[in-house]
Amino acid sequence: MDLTAISGGIGAATQTLNLLKNIGEGIKATGKSEVIAQLIEAQLAMMDLLQKHQEALNQNQELRDRIKKLEAAIETKAQVKFLHEAYWTTLADGSLDGPFSPQQFDQFGKLVRMHYRGLAPSSDGIERHEFCCLTANKISEIPTKFLTDENAKVCPQLRGNSQKKSNPS
Repeated sequence: MDLTAISGGIGAATQTLNLLKNIGEGIKATGKSEVIAQLIEAQLAMMDLLQKHQEALNQNQELRDRIKKLEAAIETKAQVKFLHEAYWTTLADGSLDGPFSPQQFDQFGKLVRMHYRGLAPSSDGIERHEFCCLTANKISEIPTKFLTDENAKVCPQLRGNSQKKSNPS
């Protein structure tokens, strides 16, 4: 049932209720008690109908809002890729934006940007950068080659940056 139909039903019920009230007042003036009792029952039924229409209208709006949220979540999920220990979104030009926390996205469906910590220690000769999810306190290591690749225009501040991570003493 769409919003227009529900609104139209509420309007018709309101008009009918007003008509019944006017008829009731006219009959009351003539003194016919049985008819008055029946009109009162009809008025109560119409008021119940109006209440149910209003509830349906409210429920309809809640469902529309929920559908919008679910559609947005589906759209976000379709645009997200998991690469190198983190989630990334694809921008309009085809480049990637990120990294986003895998813990936050997997658990809550939220894209929470990870914070840059510096170069990661390497034992295999591949230079990597550390990014941290402050909420989950998790670190992802992302290869420099991936971050500076032409197809991944993320973290432009890292391009050409090969400074070693400072180790606090």
